[in-house]
Amino acid sequence: MAKKKEQYTSFFENKIIHGIKKCSNDFGKINLKLVLGVSGGPDSLSLLYSLYRINKLYPNHFTLYGAHMNHSVRGFESEKDAKFVISTFKNLKIPYYLKNIDSKKIPDLQKGSLEEIMRHNRYSFFGEISKEINADMVVTGHTADDQIETILMNFIRGSGLNGLTGIQQISQKTFQNYSFLLARPMLEISSEETNSYCKDLKLSPRIDQTNYSTRFTRNKIRHEIIPSL
Repeated sequence: MAKKKEQYTSFFENKIIHGIKKCSNDFGKINLKLVLGVSGGPDSLSLLYSLYRINKLYPNHFTLYGAHMNHSVRGFESEKDAKFVISTFKNLKIPYYLKNIDSKKIPDLQKGSLEEIMRHNRYSFFGEISKEINADMVVTGHTADDQIETILMNFIRGSGLNGLTGIQQISQKTFQNYSFLLARPMLEISSEETNSYCKDLKLSPRIDQTNYSTRFTRNKIRHEIIPSL
């Protein structure tokens, strides 16, 4: 039974390697600098641990930097998420960056939905880190599930053909004058696989209860529209 688990874990990590290769022509480069956006949930946690374990097998392949943004949307629970992620970075001896921001106050100052504002500030934070350390890529844990939801969301909003292509595997982003390459190596991996990987490694990811609130467009698509379809 243990042997089967080991094979599955290796299979997951091979899919991560394949995803990184699709995002970078410099995969063979020594000390490829990657900024990992980690929320503490199963998707980003499986990304973090898989890259950490791959780096142990192939020393100096990556230089990993952790990044966590505390949007303070859920009060004490958000603080617990931040503490969990920072503790994880410390245990893995990965240098990290943390930013705390009260997202609930920002909608009064900026136009856009809370989702859009949180995304804008999170990516601005990633861009700031990327510039500071001269990173090769910022890496996030978007999965195949996110891809399906994004395509449906764009379709419902009346997107053109570009929107229907969904999330790009690699794209150039600019937020508040910070430009960086954004890589999503997990677009061929399902959330079910990330949950299984976390169970295999006996990890206890944080669960964001706002992911179940249908006041957010993406959640409404995830919990109501997709099951209906």
